[in-house]
Amino acid sequence: HNHAPRDRSQLSERERQVLQLVAEGQTGKVIARELGISEKTVESHKTRIMVKLSARNRMDLLRQAIRMGLVQSEPGQAVAQPAP
Repeated sequence: HNHAPRDRSQLSERERQVLQLVAEGQTGKVIARELGISEKTVESHKTRIMVKLSARNRMDLLRQAIRMGLVQSEPGQAVAQPAP
């Protein structure tokens, strides 16, 4: 049996980029512009990512992205500077 773990190794580099941007709360339009692809392609990537990661919704995608280390668990904290 091949019980591959559900992790980033099964996502293509582009799918990881899309997942990271989705997890950061970006819209399909913004992701498309950022990656230089069409919104339709972004949606195709999101669909494939959800299938590969067995995600049912955006929250599942966010949880997976956090687990994979693509985003911080509190996105607002990722860019905050530590207090002096």
